[in-house]
Amino acid sequence: MFGMEFVFVIWLAFIIYQDFKYKSITWVLFPPGLAIAVVLGLQNTLPLSLIKNTAINYLFLTVQIFLVACYFIFIRKNTIRELKKYFGLGDILFFLIIGIFISPVNFIFYLIISFFAITAGYSVYFLIKGGIEQKKQIPLAGLMSVFLLLLLLSDKLLSINIYSDYWILNLIGHAG
Repeated sequence: MFGMEFVFVIWLAFIIYQDFKYKSITWVLFPPGLAIAVVLGLQNTLPLSLIKNTAINYLFLTVQIFLVACYFIFIRKNTIRELKKYFGLGDILFFLIIGIFISPVNFIFYLIISFFAITAGYSVYFLIKGGIEQKKQIPLAGLMSVFLLLLLLSDKLLSINIYSDYWILNLIGHAG
């Protein structure tokens, strides 16, 4: 990995360490993460495309967060305050940062695959441990960072391009 991607990997390592150790991430990590994401995006796509892709990713995140909030409020009968116990500000800031430089289709696939894997993995973990501990928090941003590292590694090893949707659209046969 070269230049800014290497710096981004180091930033992800800090996110992983803090989230796994403390179940929270210090705010000091987010401004550099934002700067790195913007530079990565500008290095790999045109400014107008970066703005469009970021807007699409943020729209997807907004809908996703709205649906999760509705689930907690209407199905689980919880309040927004109780939602904060499960979904921290660090998680949201992490998603906003990575939503800047990953193309929309890659971003959606990344979120779906990593959420599914984390949910499945923690379900198995809780089954083995004999139930869910009330105070147990999932280090979501840390685990998502691990999956992002895998995505970045795949980007290099498989010659895919996480900054563009063309490779995946060609794979599924929808690019013209």
